[in-house]
Amino acid sequence: MSEALLGSWYAVLNAELNNMQPYLDMFKLMENPRLEPLDFNGQKFGKLTYSAFEGCTDYEEVLRETRMLISILTGAMRIKWEPGHLFVVNIVRVFEDGREEKLPPHGRPVRIELGMGYVVRK
Repeated sequence: MSEALLGSWYAVLNAELNNMQPYLDMFKLMENPRLEPLDFNGQKFGKLTYSAFEGCTDYEEVLRETRMLISILTGAMRIKWEPGHLFVVNIVRVFEDGREEKLPPHGRPVRIELGMGYVVRK
């Protein structure tokens, strides 16, 4: 089996003004998807794991699932202003040997050539 098909995924989330605690409190009993605290350099983030990530072979699939879950989580809390919207900091792939690869919170750039010029989407 190739290395590309091995390992697991999780998403690192944050809220506006670094206010993750209301989300962590609200969803602490949720099993799947699961939102857990993740401390990095003294800053609190959320670690989002989900069983649907297991079948993913590309980080853009995980990113799409994560964005869908964020809209559900903020909708369930009826978030409009406080504590702030969730956003993706990184998508992380964990290989079977424990090594982690951090991937960007946006998809791969797409280049479209239209005759004389081209457009790049990030």
